[in-house]
Amino acid sequence: MSVRVISRRYTPAGVIIKLLDGSIIKGKINVAGADGTHRVSDLFVLRKDQFIVLTEVESGEIPGKVLIINKDSIMWVVPEEKREEKD
Repeated sequence: MSVRVISRRYTPAGVIIKLLDGSIIKGKINVAGADGTHRVSDLFVLRKDQFIVLTEVESGEIPGKVLIINKDSIMWVVPEEKREEKD
């Protein structure tokens, strides 16, 4: 089994995601990729990972949790404006 480091940098970007079942979830995704990508759109267009990790979730059913979401179940994503960078 091989281990691949995806990213050591954490650059959270706030997003609002609507799923195919109609659920709307607000949270943060890490947009800092090892390949130098850093935009929300890069996460969906350039990266081949099938799943995204959503942290600090704000949803009535699961507040404050971490969700792993299959990209195929996402209808749309709206990025929030402010982004912070942490090493």
